[in-house]
Amino acid sequence: MKPLNTQERNSSFWSFVLFFTLCVIIITGAVSFNFILPNKQFAELKIKVKDYASFKAKQSGFMSQIDEINKKLKEYDMPGAAQSFLQKDISKKNIALEEAIGTENETNKVYHRIVENYNSMLSLKSKLSDAKVQLAQANSVLSDCESENRKVEKELKDKQEKK
Repeated sequence: MKPLNTQERNSSFWSFVLFFTLCVIIITGAVSFNFILPNKQFAELKIKVKDYASFKAKQSGFMSQIDEINKKLKEYDMPGAAQSFLQKDISKKNIALEEAIGTENETNKVYHRIVENYNSMLSLKSKLSDAKVQLAQANSVLSDCESENRKVEKELKDKQEKK
């Protein structure tokens, strides 16, 4: 006893199996992508966060060293400061800062320029200090000359009055 529509039943069965398999594959793929892709993105974001944290730590270290150099530069301008000692100390800090920077990317080039600016600022402050000393010496020589000039003028007036 064979059914009359066997061929129709077989084709319906196989089409059902085919569509069922396609649906299962699609649903399984969607669920797996739902879990796999976020994990990959999360791993990439972890790497970016780690890079940012190291960059931030490096930058905060750089800024703390810059603050120390600024304090030393302010001390350099104070009267009675040991300028040669401060100049050596600032130079050492600049060299240490330069070595800590490295040469990795564009940001480091900016850091190098900042250190160069501090080095030039230090040399200009040194020149300014020397110029202040020279100005003080010139002022003392000028005051000596003025007092000598007054003495000579007084002697000249005394001689003219005696005549």
